[in-house]
Formats: sequence, structure tokens, C-alpha cells
Amino acid sequence: MPRQLSPAAARDAVICALPEEQFGYFAWPTLIANGDALWLAASGLRAMHICPWGRTVLLKSTDGGETWSAPAVVNNTALDDRDAGLVALPGARLALTWFTEDTRKIYASEDPNLVAFFDMMRKERGDDLFVRMEHALANVDDADARQTLGSWVRVSADGVQWSTPRRAPVNAPHGFTLLKDGRWLYFGQSWTRGDEKTASAAGCGTDEGIWAAFSDDEGRTWTVAGAVPTGDRQVGNLCEAHAIEVAEGHLLGAVRQNAPFTILFTESHDGGAIWSPLRESGASGAPPHLMRHSSGRLLCSYSHRAAPFGIRAMVSEDDGATWPEEYVVSDRGADWDLGYPSTVELPGGDLLTAYYMHLNGEANASLVCTRWKM
Repeated sequence: MPRQLSPAAARDAVICALPEEQFGYFAWPTLIANGDALWLAASGLRAMHICPWGRTVLLKSTDGGETWSAPAVVNNTALDDRDAGLVALPGARLALTWFTEDTRKIYASEDPNLVAFFDMMRKERGDDLFVRMEHALANVDDADARQTLGSWVRVSADGVQWSTPRRAPVNAPHGFTLLKDGRWLYFGQSWTRGDEKTASAAGCGTDEGIWAAFSDDEGRTWTVAGAVPTGDRQVGNLCEAHAIEVAEGHLLGAVRQNAPFTILFTESHDGGAIWSPLRESGASGAPPHLMRHSSGRLLCSYSHRAAPFGIRAMVSEDDGATWPEEYVVSDRGADWDLGYPSTVELPGGDLLTAYYMHLNGEANASLVCTRWKM
């Protein structure tokens, strides 16, 4: 049974909420500690879960997550900028990852689930918003869309000035992993070039599987090292991965499986060239975010998208071989539209987990965090 945190062991706080704004929906955040500050990136200033207006926004806290800056826009392309990953680089620099989605294809899809979603949103948000969205979609230039579509990385020394976007061959919600030797390991769903992308209406990359890609020049060039064997699992059912360096040459990868909605684990003992077959985690949710606590234990945070809706975390004391402990970080989610948690350790050993969810029945999703103890 998952362990319910006591009120004395957990405290919730709102990072950013704009419940009354038409473009006040935030989702898919990543939280990091870098230098003496906490940084959070998300897709924000949106109208809803699927729309053409998503922007990558960045927020900063200098008091341990007690207060946060207003969201500053980093990316605002002609397409929907989604799933903001964030990585701390040496010298207190930042790396930002995200992917773009052409909402025209999703809006025109005949997938019953997507049709039902847009019908529901039209009833909740009104025809005026959809007229505005249809106008925005009609004005997307095909050539610009092909050039902009893909998985991307930018680097910054201060969170204000950013490098030009660099293409990445894979994508994952929380970005790449910085290895001890300085290389970047991007463990995620394969992407072809933007003008060749063959994503399904659900987005999240291509159906070519989960790959390990490496860069030794901060994302200017990439080498794809190895793919995760899927066995009899459908490749299109796997996405949204994350990885951690357990020891030199030993990598642990976690992958979202859509049906059933869970996390699968895989390992490489040769630095990412060969990966073990996927194995079950027992988690009733996804996608994963991995981190190592100062105690040496590994923590995997994830969304729990069944009642009671919320955020959970499981703990391993044997470098990911087993995950016997599970914590309910939050169970106050209003519905399935929540999650993508990431966790950092604060000075003193407390944990801070950031995620998104609808608060108090509001139409817009907000950025939220929970400070807690294991």
C-alpha cells in the first residue's frame, strides 16, 4: 500500500495560477536546483491541454520555493510549444528542452477521443475561443511549420539570454541527463527531422521507439547509441522516458507505457549501447522522473491518473532493482489532467516536487508544488 504523508510531513503551495485568464493554462513542468536558485520550466499561457498557443515559460525562486517570479516567455513559435524539460549545467547555466506540435493535424483528426475532447472543451470554453483557435490554425504557414516542428534544445547562462534552438533526435518531458563525464544523454522517444515527422495525432514524437542519444558539444551534434528492445510491446505504446546514471557505464532508464498506464524500466551496463528488455515497475501511473537523494536512494516521481488523482513517488535502495516503498505526495487532483512531476532535494534533505493540476474545479490548470519528507 502507498504511504500517505502526514500533514506534518508535507506542505502544498501554488507556483503559478491564472484561473480567470483565457490563456492561463499551464502544464508539463520540470523543476531543477541550480546554484542558489530553483528554476521551473513549463508549457504555459495556453488556452487548454491541446491548443496552438503553448509557450515555453520559465520561473525562478530564490527562497527555496516559497515564492516564485512571474512566468517569463522563452519560446513562442508558430506551433504549440510543449513539455518543457530543464537541466542544470556547470557554471549555474541552464539547458531547456521542448517539442513543438502542429495542432492543425490534431484538430482535424477523426480519432474519437480527440473529437470528444474538443467537443467537451467547446461546451466548457465557448464558441468564441474555438473561432479564435480555428483562425490561428488557418494562419499557420506550412513551410514555417515544417521548419519549426521537432524536438529542441537551448542553453542559457542566466535564464534570460538563450542560444538559438538546436535540434535533438529524441524527446522526453524532463529533458536529457548530464553525465559525470560531461556528456549529455538524451533518453527518449525518437524523432525524425521536422519535415519528415510522422507522429500520430497524439503527438510525442514518432513511432520509432525509445533511443539513447549522446552529445559531447552541448547539443550541437548527436550520436544515437542504442534502442530499447520492446519485445512484444507495441512501439507506439511507449513514450516519455527519463534516465539516470547509476554508476560509470551503468544507466537506468524509465519509460511510460500508455496501456496499461505504468512505468517500465530498462538498464544499460555498457554506457547506453545495449539496453535490457523492459520490465514492469508496479507503478500505477506515469511518466517517470528519476533522481538520487543524498541518502543514496533513488526516487521516481510520477502522475497517478486514476482516482484518487494525484502525484506519487516510489523509492529504491538498490539502484532501481526493486521499488518497495511508494509515497502519495498529493491526492487532491480534480481529474486525470495533472502531473508530470519532477523532484529536487532541498538543503536539509526535504524534497520539493513540482507538477500541474486543476485547483478548486478551475478550468485552467496551475503549477503546484509539494514540500515533503521521506
